[in-house]
Amino acid sequence: RLIDVQLTQVTLLEGIELLANQLEADTALVGGTVIIGPADKLDRTRTDIVIQHQTLKDASSEQGQRRLFELFSGKSFRWDDLQTPRELVQSIGEGYKVEVTGLDLIPYDLWAAGEMIDVSAVEALMLAAGQFDLTCQWNEDASIVQLAPAPARLTIEKELMTNPAILAEVLPELSEEVPLADISVEGRRVRVIGSVAEQELIESRLRRNSNGEREPMPDQGPLAKRSFTLKTERTPAIAILRTLEAQGANVEYDLDVLTAAGVDLSQKVTLSLQKASADEFFQALCEPLGLQFEIEDRTVILTPKP
Repeated sequence: RLIDVQLTQVTLLEGIELLANQLEADTALVGGTVIIGPADKLDRTRTDIVIQHQTLKDASSEQGQRRLFELFSGKSFRWDDLQTPRELVQSIGEGYKVEVTGLDLIPYDLWAAGEMIDVSAVEALMLAAGQFDLTCQWNEDASIVQLAPAPARLTIEKELMTNPAILAEVLPELSEEVPLADISVEGRRVRVIGSVAEQELIESRLRRNSNGEREPMPDQGPLAKRSFTLKTERTPAIAILRTLEAQGANVEYDLDVLTAAGVDLSQKVTLSLQKASADEFFQALCEPLGLQFEIEDRTVILTPKP
């Protein structure tokens, strides 16, 4: 289908979303790759990716655990015009030293040239095989993955904290907007069982006040007196810094100086911290980026390591 779109004064992501709207499709960022596709199929694929990542971390044998770093590391895959998706899936398996079985479930097709950027093993396999309503079943040491028909619906469970007044206001709307999601409430705690897209919609509604604006974050005091609990995988450092700013911290740096020193704030980092001090948190964040930090009250100043 050919479409003609003219865009001015919009960001790249806004332009992609407008393009997707023309196609009556949805968009998502998977790894470093922007995906455009049918909303329901894209949601199921994203949910499946979350489930498989968690399954690999929880269920892998000791040998499988040692392979997780490789499987979760981002790789890029390119393919030429007229390559079959079966060949692509097989090459993804070879790239991660994983044997892929069930390739016969992928129907014959010829794809136009394309590329996946900075995707994990699960993300790469699901972006290719998930288009044919397939999922991946991993063995204990994560050396073999079996393609199989995907369930009609996939869900994950999350627990959120919210203002009871906001919840009372938006809960009737949520029942209509996401009728398939299972929402249970206990005081300020909201337990949600639903797909990734449903979770995102519910979370966005619960974080807004009655005027449609985001709830202001309470002042959490000087950084040195805060504790940090965070578990995130392959998240751009700039996204973590933006979250800190949203929580009332001031993050100061000279982007030109950082760039000249070879520091890339879009670099993805993995953190697993439990009640860490501010020094421990920023040390874990800055070390892989080649940064040093200085904390002054509610401000952290980032500079390149000498």
